[in-house]
Amino acid sequence: MTLIFDIETKALGKPNSNKDEFKFFAGYSIEEDKYHFTNNHDEIKNIFSKHKVIVGFNSKNYDVPILKRYGLMRYKHIHIDLLEILRKREVVLGIKNESKALANIAQIFNLTELKSELDYTLLHKESLTTSEYERIKSYTIQDIKVTKEVFDYLCKFFDCFKGFMSKFDIMSYKWLTSSISVYSYKVICNATGIKEEYDDTIEHVKYQGGYVAEPSINEAHDDIYCLDFNSLYPHNMIQSNLFSYKCKCCNENEKWRGNNLFPIKGSYCSKKIGKIENKIHEIYLLRKELKKQKDKREYALKIVINTLYGLTGNSVFKNLYNYNSAHDCTLIGRESVKLARKIFRDTGYDVLYTDTDSVFLKDKFKDKERLLLVKNNIVNKIKKNLPFQVETFDMAIDSEIKHIWFFNKNNKYLKKHYLYVDNNNKLIIKGLPMIKNDSSKIGLKIFNEQMREEVKTGNIKFSYEKIKEWLYDYLINDITIATRKFKVSSVDYYKNENQLQAQISNKYGEGIHLLLPNKYYGVGKSIKYCTIEEFKEKGFNLNALVLNKFWKEMEFFSNYVPKKFKMGKDNSQIELLAWTNLI
Repeated sequence: MTLIFDIETKALGKPNSNKDEFKFFAGYSIEEDKYHFTNNHDEIKNIFSKHKVIVGFNSKNYDVPILKRYGLMRYKHIHIDLLEILRKREVVLGIKNESKALANIAQIFNLTELKSELDYTLLHKESLTTSEYERIKSYTIQDIKVTKEVFDYLCKFFDCFKGFMSKFDIMSYKWLTSSISVYSYKVICNATGIKEEYDDTIEHVKYQGGYVAEPSINEAHDDIYCLDFNSLYPHNMIQSNLFSYKCKCCNENEKWRGNNLFPIKGSYCSKKIGKIENKIHEIYLLRKELKKQKDKREYALKIVINTLYGLTGNSVFKNLYNYNSAHDCTLIGRESVKLARKIFRDTGYDVLYTDTDSVFLKDKFKDKERLLLVKNNIVNKIKKNLPFQVETFDMAIDSEIKHIWFFNKNNKYLKKHYLYVDNNNKLIIKGLPMIKNDSSKIGLKIFNEQMREEVKTGNIKFSYEKIKEWLYDYLINDITIATRKFKVSSVDYYKNENQLQAQISNKYGEGIHLLLPNKYYGVGKSIKYCTIEEFKEKGFNLNALVLNKFWKEMEFFSNYVPKKFKMGKDNSQIELLAWTNLI
């Protein structure tokens, strides 16, 4: 049986599981469809004794230590902490840069149940009126409802992960609770029969990663291709037999030790493809078939395939880790991409950029058939230099592009920073400051609503005056887009009383605050932060705002930005001198 649970406590300052006082317990038994709310210790113990699986939110770090301190949890359970899952799998869930607070997650997942608010001073009272008791009960039960809906959402999202694990791992919810790397290791161990063992005592040794070249041009238009080696690292492992370094059928002289194209470190079986390599290829083929059938399980296998290389280079995953195998996998990848660059150049193409397993080039011949012939020559040459060729290894056209831009800063092209429009008019942005978590947020908003369609036509430059006009209009209509969001704890949590978060907590209290960066008033040193209400009360106009981040983000898109609007070494504040209208 499965129990969703939560507790309410009397906390002094920042929540502390070693000190906070237990007040109330709430739970929902899924199989019985029954809610519980009580502070009776015997009743709580009895509820836990009836359930094998317990589900909470931040329960491993907070709820359970308190329950154990009070002697209310004496049994071993399969414990599912939803916050832990959200953190472990944030990339897969698409919430990497999002707050993991329960209320925010409920909104992101578009759930029907939303978190309510409680006056926590009620939990400090020695006695409660009936209405106060009911308010606490209603709030806590609502939290249980939200937690259950998040649990249901995650179970549905990751249901496709079940099929490739052992029965034990399925029954114990490891398909849901494991990190992505541990999940992938479990799948490989289950598929190959190798023992699932971990070792965190081996010191990690670094090795060189993928090959990334500087862009060769600011921009290009029409007849541009991005070609991508499909699953380059898994195919390197398969075709080079990189897990078969302990084979007993070859003596050391018979093992494959690389060649002039691939000067590897290790030595690997040259007579037959290994069990692990063979199983990786089977997984790859199964994933292709499931993808054709639009079976959601293909996504789980995609993750396993893409994570495999990381496991090989991580000593924690004892029975897949091998330094030489990881080193040689990336070496073969680097040399394959370099070979592709050379052959494309030798046959007359302009190679614009290269990143790990991708090559961007311009087809001056306007002849896709010719391009594919050259690509086939590259693939065949790589295969001939590896001991075990598989037909699935190829280089495919990932994107056909009509406009692409690369970016230069301090007279040097930026790697992994580019923007392109494909032939289907889809716009792809990589690495630019405006899409990062710490961006101004205004930059991306203006780009999406004012610039995007123009960029699709091939124009990426806009006048400084036009950008300033857009910014002015947005801020006049809604100044909140210039705010920064701070989540702070109580003042006594911070060791340094001068750090910004401590100053915010001291002035505005514990919680989440939206504050405007400005020159004149509020907490902070060179940049001040105040509430919107304070900004208005002081009679400040837009000239008072500090918008360094926004103008830094716009440097790539403006034909001209005055020096005073650029970020200098002194991180000087930017003034919008032309704006004098009061808000």
